[in-house]
Amino acid sequence: MKYIALTFLLLALINVTIAQNIQNKIFDTKIRTPLAFPEQNPVGYPMIELNSALGIEFHFDLFNEEREDYRYSVFHCDHNWNVSPLNTSEYLTGFPWTEITDVDYSFNTQIEFIHYQWVFPNDLCVPTRSGNYGVVVYKGDDPWKGMVLSYRVVIYENLIGVNAAVTNSSIVGERFRKQEIDFSFNTAGYYMPSVQNDLHVVVLQNGNWNNAIFNLKPTFIKPGELIYDHNGINNFDGLNEWRAFEVKSTKFAGIQVNNIILEPDGWHVYLRPDLPKGTRAYQTDFDLNGRTFIKNDLADDTHLEAEYVYVHFSLSTPKISENKVFLVTSETDFTGLVDECMYNPETKAYEVKKLMKQGYYNYRFATINLFNVKGDYSFTEGSFMEAENDYHIISYYFDRSLGSDRIIAVSPVNSTGR
Repeated sequence: MKYIALTFLLLALINVTIAQNIQNKIFDTKIRTPLAFPEQNPVGYPMIELNSALGIEFHFDLFNEEREDYRYSVFHCDHNWNVSPLNTSEYLTGFPWTEITDVDYSFNTQIEFIHYQWVFPNDLCVPTRSGNYGVVVYKGDDPWKGMVLSYRVVIYENLIGVNAAVTNSSIVGERFRKQEIDFSFNTAGYYMPSVQNDLHVVVLQNGNWNNAIFNLKPTFIKPGELIYDHNGINNFDGLNEWRAFEVKSTKFAGIQVNNIILEPDGWHVYLRPDLPKGTRAYQTDFDLNGRTFIKNDLADDTHLEAEYVYVHFSLSTPKISENKVFLVTSETDFTGLVDECMYNPETKAYEVKKLMKQGYYNYRFATINLFNVKGDYSFTEGSFMEAENDYHIISYYFDRSLGSDRIIAVSPVNSTGR
């Protein structure tokens, strides 16, 4: 019995090693501003069609005096972002890892950094099948021991037709604050013998995997058509339009900026005080649905010449009992809720200072308490069905001949129809 128990323990350890789960995550605090977007579209989502002529750009900055030698490896993953049990040669042509050689030091900046960038796919590494792909940046020879940063990207095929719409929630009590995503698949051109077991559907709101809805199943199955018309489980909080500020120049105050001051440790950008939106009427406004656009208007090369500035945020409100307040930006997807706002009784506001690269940013405030540790927006931002949001319906089918999930469709749909 001891030998049997030991065997099961070893197998469990092996499975833990194999079943790595890829996230958007920073593992080294010296790394800042990770970005991944389609070429020629810096505010796009990291999704491209298989065999597309354009790849995905990756960027990040290193706060260090000397450059580090980094590699990246690409891993095919299942619909839950666990690394697929495939050999690299089964999903890539070329090399299983690549040195990051496009590396430059910042230029004309108060705070110095080292910028890394590359494009995938490229001449040295090309995916041969669709699916979730985890891109792992690391030092040394072992991607799991030397991991400093990881990204999630989606490479898809268009093998089925998708019809989708965003409507008010079908739950009467939620119809003014939640958005419902109803859709159907036209499967006449793609044979799926086991829909209930092998088809998995994920819905993303604004590219955010942290609140994604996983593993939706069809409510009706017809010849050549799958219908997803759920009652509640396909609902998202509409929330509100994102707050925004712009600091594309240190010479002029941009959107939401009250003052810009050069201090001994660098530029400090003071934003106008924000107010809670939870009890206010909905008001439409332009935003990037949480994304970031890095830009220095006076630079020839934005990625190298954009300054890192200290941005001062404040949320004017009486102290919220038994709650903590956090700042939410695009980098939160990689770091979690780490930017806690501290209450200042003199200004009667929650305040936080964050080092950020020049550009246009969306941001929000979230509260956390014992009953909602993932973050609540009902008081700080409110939730409205009218809010404009991007959704992506991602359809995975486990292809038994290939032994892995493939993405047979990605369908974007906007809540306002634009």
